Amino acid sequence: SSAASDVYKRQTKARSPLGAVVSRIKLSSKAYSSLPGVDDGEYLIIQFQTDFKNKKNVTETLTLSKTEETWLPIGYFIR
Repeated sequence: SSAASDVYKRQTKARSPLGAVVSRIKLSSKAYSSLPGVDDGEYLIIQFQTDFKNKKNVTETLTLSKTEETWLPIGYFIR
């Protein structure tokens, strides 16, 4: 999917200066049937606490959208 490919490119660009992942712990996972700015559907937002080589204590947020066959990434944010 083009959207999944775009998310992967943004994720790679955002994470590359941070270095390799040292540790990652899942903080939360929550399902939604609607989110702002997108059609109603099945969505999952997962948050991780991640330590990268060059930056510690980062919150990664991954948004997934359910298609007929699989979950596709539609958003990735680092805080």
